This record gives sequence, structure tokens and C-alpha cells, in this order.
Amino acid sequence: MPRPLSRLLMSLPVGALLLGLGTLGCSSGSPGVTVIARPAWIDGLAATPDAKYLVFAQDRVITVWDVAAKAPKARFPGRKGVVICLAVRPDGRRVAVSAWDEPVKLFDLDGKEVASCEEVSGPTKALAFSPDGKVLAASIAEVNPRMAASEIKLWDGETAKPLGDLPPNKVPAHCLAFSPDGKALFVGATDGKVRVHDMPSRSERLHFDGKSDLISALAVAPDSTLLALSGLKVTGARLFDPSGKEKATLSCAEPQLRDLAFSPSGKALAAARDDGSATVWDVAGGKELASLKGHQGQVRCVAWMGDETLATGGMDGLVKLWDLKTKAERETITPAQPGA
Repeated sequence: MPRPLSRLLMSLPVGALLLGLGTLGCSSGSPGVTVIARPAWIDGLAATPDAKYLVFAQDRVITVWDVAAKAPKARFPGRKGVVICLAVRPDGRRVAVSAWDEPVKLFDLDGKEVASCEEVSGPTKALAFSPDGKVLAASIAEVNPRMAASEIKLWDGETAKPLGDLPPNKVPAHCLAFSPDGKALFVGATDGKVRVHDMPSRSERLHFDGKSDLISALAVAPDSTLLALSGLKVTGARLFDPSGKEKATLSCAEPQLRDLAFSPSGKALAAARDDGSATVWDVAGGKELASLKGHQGQVRCVAWMGDETLATGGMDGLVKLWDLKTKAERETITPAQPGA
């Protein structure tokens, strides 16, 4: 029986990209399928709070990059399957990693596995630690398209023991973010709604329309006063207050931004774009501060390293560091190809 497209994509050999139309069978050599060599793109990028290390995923490999030494502190095969997403615990001591058809695992910065979460029914699409690091939230997608749904599971941020689930929802969720005080968990779903759950009770406090068909990126400001989101029909990023009232739109020509991140001070918002650039806005005035161009293909993720440095990860398999004062590229990190 032919596999669903998502499973076939995940099964392709490293360095291959599936393109073209036709009937997809069980192997990459099926009629109507063209396989084109490409670098394994960066999916998952985060910095430790002290900005000493960058953690990023490329295919099945996790790299912990020592920024000062300009060299890997650790590089390890985080999973057997392709990595979907990762999150760094706020104390910088643990990395949570999600991969296709595998449970979420916790690693230290030397690449040692320290805990494994329970088995789940589908791929984990998003991960988020609570500000105190005690809770790890995960959005689990149902793999059967006829039963599209989502579970939000909660695990202990150190031991990975189950802490319970949020109330079930029939709509898949692709984005998760805790409020900085840890009292709320924001969930961005494929129906364009944002659901806000009280923590630790887990009950839904409210939900509001994100004015998009699908929420593709979500971030909460460090002072909890703003929520930024983007989606399929949003050109730029929209800002909401915690009650769901829209406050402003930060405009750009690109719909469905891949990732959003507030700077540590909350004064700037960065966005990953499909056109190979990253945009940085002034949050208060809505003015574009920088358009950072250098990647070939999509920019998949962004991460701040203090208020003056932004890291970007791209479909070209590169991680770039940008100086926001000069708006210039400071460094390009070329990860070793998986298996190297």
C-alpha cells in the first residue's frame, strides 16, 4: 500500500528532495517522482539564554555550536528519524528533540540522552518549555488525515514523566508558546484560532480568531503584553494583546512567515521568510529595522542572541549570524552533512 506523502518525504535518503507530480509509491524510484540532490535544511534553531551556544537540527543530526570558539561543542545523531523541531530549556541545560515516528527525548548539551518521553500516536509538531523549565509542552498531530486532530501533552522538563494533557481538540496545532510568567499556554491551530490555556489548571481561558486560515508562527513578548502571529493569509505579522484584541500589523509582502521571535528586550520582532530573507521590525513603531538577505531558499527559523545579534537557519543548510547594528552578516556556519 502506498504511504502517505508525509511519511514518504520523511523516508527519503539524506540529501534528497522530493519534487514533481505523479503517483507516489513506496520507494523514491517510483514513476512520476524526481529526486534532486540538496543540502539538508535547518529545522529547529535555538540559543541558550547566555547566548554562548546555538543549538540546531539538520536532518537527523543535532549540533551544539560554541559561538565564541566558532566550533561545535557537540554534534550527535539526535534521532533515527528526521528531526521535526527542538526546544532549549530556559536554564540552557537541556534540549528537547522531536523526530518522525519517535518519542520526544531530552539531551544535555554534550549530546547525552537524559530522558525519554512516553510514546505518542503521531509526530510532535511543536515543543515549548515553561519559563521555569519544569514543564515541557508538545503538540501531537494525528497521522490519519481522516482523523485530523491534535493532542497537547505535558511532561516534566527534567524527568519526562507525564503531567497530563490539555483538553482534547479536533483541530491540529502547529505552534505553542508559554507566557513569560508561566501562567498561560498559547496554542496556534490550523483553523486560524489561538487558544489560551490557564496553567497549571490546563483549562481553556479563551480563544480568539487569528484572522488566518492557519497559524504558522506564534511568539509571546517578554513582558506578556503582546502576542505575534502569522498564517496562510497574513502578509506580515499581526500583534494581539493577551485578551485577543488586535493591536497592529507589521507588514511585509510575504504570507505565512515560517517563524517569529521577539528580542530579549521585546523591542524588536524577527521573522523567517520564504524569499530567503529575515525581517526585523520595531515593535512599538511598526517600522522595518532590517531586511537580512543571504540564504538561498526559505529561511526556516530565527533565534535571538541578545538584542544585537540574530541567528537564522535556512533551507540551504546554513546557519547565519547577523549584526543588527550594521545589518550585515557576521558569520556563516556550515554544519557537517549528516553522517559526516
